[in-house]
Amino acid sequence: MDIDRPMSPITTRTGGSFHGKQSVMNWGRIQRGTQIALIQDCQRIASGWVDDVMPDGSGLWLIQQDDGERRFFLKVDGISAVRLQGMPCGGLPFPKT
Repeated sequence: MDIDRPMSPITTRTGGSFHGKQSVMNWGRIQRGTQIALIQDCQRIASGWVDDVMPDGSGLWLIQQDDGERRFFLKVDGISAVRLQGMPCGGLPFPKT
């Protein structure tokens, strides 16, 4: 291993960080409106704002930043969530509850 080369800031299935942001282990604690990135197999697969989360934290609905499409993701598929903002954003593309 080359110690002069920086380590890649990618999240793994067991947690870690992505560009200095800590992965969220319990999806059930992610608030609606929080901006996140989803990582699978060391690749960012989606990013956007959380629309809803399953009560048990097994999955979440994401309004994708790219196209505004709403899509469901399951944690069991080896996906890690990384919070990009500390608090839910005010300019949501859907009504607040």
